[in-house]
Amino acid sequence: LAVYGTHFTTSPAATNNLIVFDISQDQTSVVFKVFPINNTRYTDSLMVTFSISSVGGAVEKGNNSRYSLAIVDDEKPSIINFENSSGTIDENVSDGIIVKIVFSTPAVEPGTLVVNLLSDNGSYGKDFLTEPAGFGGKLTLNVNKDQSSASFKVLPIDNSYSNYYKKIQFTMSVIDGPLKAESKRAYDLTRVDNEISDDSFAEREGSINENNGSGIQDQINFSKPLSQPTQFIIQ
Repeated sequence: LAVYGTHFTTSPAATNNLIVFDISQDQTSVVFKVFPINNTRYTDSLMVTFSISSVGGAVEKGNNSRYSLAIVDDEKPSIINFENSSGTIDENVSDGIIVKIVFSTPAVEPGTLVVNLLSDNGSYGKDFLTEPAGFGGKLTLNVNKDQSSASFKVLPIDNSYSNYYKKIQFTMSVIDGPLKAESKRAYDLTRVDNEISDDSFAEREGSINENNGSGIQDQINFSKPLSQPTQFIIQ
């Protein structure tokens, strides 16, 4: 709601949020003016409601006793989005990957946005870390006035065993300030396990005579030595 003295004033001036009129005989109306207070802060549109609270003498309250006014903010929010919708990083990349968030316009004042960390098969502190650090599945980014982008870094945790690919999704929400997050935008990151070995048959096809009692050997090659004991099944 709009606050008198902060977002608007009136003429005649209000005292204790009341505008008092002394009405003369034969008078058919009263008029007051509302003056919005212009500032450089983003507040979105604000509402102020005027109501006829009490009357006396020859006047009684009519049916239309309330008036609502919208004060439209001329500072527009900056729409924020991830620069890319997805990315991939090997777990042994110690420098990590920078995830950038771009603004449609520079921020008109300071603000704060929160990045939510979601993963069905990845664990913070076990499979990856972030800079700045995350807590409770979230990380917080402070935005300064005139800033036109923000970023954070994802650091994969390298290990010596195979634990498959990890999928991590990042979404955004705004805590305060002149920012507006696109609700349908997210960033999906795949952490690639560098201990996984691909397998393939050495030959695509073969043949053997039915009277060959020695049999035929079929070989399956691995792209790298296995990092741990593995069960291998051929169907």
